[in-house]
Amino acid sequence: MSGRDSSGRFASNAGIPSEQDKSEGSFLLLKLRRRYPAVAAAFLAIFFLFSFTSLIEWNSDEDWQVCQYIDGSYRIVDQAGFYFQWYGEVWTYPKFLDIYYSDTEQNGAKKSPEEDTSIRVTFSDAGTGFTSHYIRLQILPTTEQKRMEFHRHFAETGIEGVNHMVEQHLTTCVKNSGPLMSASEYHAQRRAEYYQLVREQLEQGLYRMEVVEQDVEMEVPDRSMHQFSQSDTETVYQTRVALDAEKQPIQVFPSPIVEYGFEVKQYSITNTTYDEQTQTQLDARRESYQLAEQAKAGVVKEKQKVFSVVEAGKAAVALVESNENQKLKHATVTATQGVEVEQQVQEEEVAVAGQLLTTAEQKLLETEQLLALSAIKLESAEFEAREMISQAEATRAKLEKGGAVAEIDELRAEMRKKRMTALANLAKLPSPKTVIISGSQNGNAGQGVATTDALMQLFLLQQVEKQKPSAN
Repeated sequence: MSGRDSSGRFASNAGIPSEQDKSEGSFLLLKLRRRYPAVAAAFLAIFFLFSFTSLIEWNSDEDWQVCQYIDGSYRIVDQAGFYFQWYGEVWTYPKFLDIYYSDTEQNGAKKSPEEDTSIRVTFSDAGTGFTSHYIRLQILPTTEQKRMEFHRHFAETGIEGVNHMVEQHLTTCVKNSGPLMSASEYHAQRRAEYYQLVREQLEQGLYRMEVVEQDVEMEVPDRSMHQFSQSDTETVYQTRVALDAEKQPIQVFPSPIVEYGFEVKQYSITNTTYDEQTQTQLDARRESYQLAEQAKAGVVKEKQKVFSVVEAGKAAVALVESNENQKLKHATVTATQGVEVEQQVQEEEVAVAGQLLTTAEQKLLETEQLLALSAIKLESAEFEAREMISQAEATRAKLEKGGAVAEIDELRAEMRKKRMTALANLAKLPSPKTVIISGSQNGNAGQGVATTDALMQLFLLQQVEKQKPSAN
């Protein structure tokens, strides 16, 4: 089995018997076998028991090994299980390596200055900080050539050599990225940018940095106005990553992680502490920022008060307007309802008047028809009366001519003549100018007509009585 010496390095010949030991052992075994067979068998069993560890080797699934045989050939083993070592030498490396560079222990305890492994960084404003990092590194190169190259470089130093190599490269990346920003910028807003830049250089290679001039417009106080009303331009020097024609960072040195075929599985900047002067500046800036924020909050609070007063006034005006609108709406509705009622009453009166007018027109039409019928009857009566008078006169003339008419017939003829004469005189009377029409509420005019006929008959009888000759 492989072993390490007192310095921590891997032993190159641990557990491997030399050629001289092998020859002396064979001679002793042959001599013992001839004289003491039982002792020889026991000694042979013990010899194979102790040499078994140099014949068979075990590899864990978390590790990979390089086995170099006695003839100088080698074998790379990355599978778990037993395999034949054949008295060769074996080096074991883990597939994954967790590396911490920090000023605190994993349990949170502060390390002593001698054990502090945090990396110092200097920013553009000369502020300094101590950054703590964690890296999970896969140190299983993908090709056999890369694995043997790694083995040749780290066979003597082992994992400590890998740790030291990664620490040196990470320190260069951290220091190379510091001048791109000030301590306050890193602390306040550009920490993610800083982390991204360090990781890219850790995995790919160091970037070239360049210093450029930049004109910055700054406000200066106007002494006459006692305010910042003027502006001035100041030239500052800033550090930035140099880019090629395709706007890609220019690499000056490749990353050893890429050279050895490693892969960064996880990286993080866990903590950053600052020196006293830088921390004082950050505290002052934080206090000024907090005061500015408090002033802003006070302004916002006052604005909210003004806004509340304005909104309260608007609410009061809206309430008054709402009440007045309600009153106006009530008055409008009441007036509208009164107009509608008056219109309805007028419409009903117009309807009643229309009905009365229609009824009167119908009664007038009926009266006119009755008057026309009465005129026709009077004309008929007059015509009959003239005819009867003519017949009576003819009869009388005939009787007078014949002389054979009896006295009674003469009397009857005289009476008929008088009656006809009365009827003729009655026909000459004027028609009545006033007609009394009386009807029921349901429009029945029969009763009115009967009354009119009765009055006309009475009128006619009165006229007849006036036309009768007196007794003398």
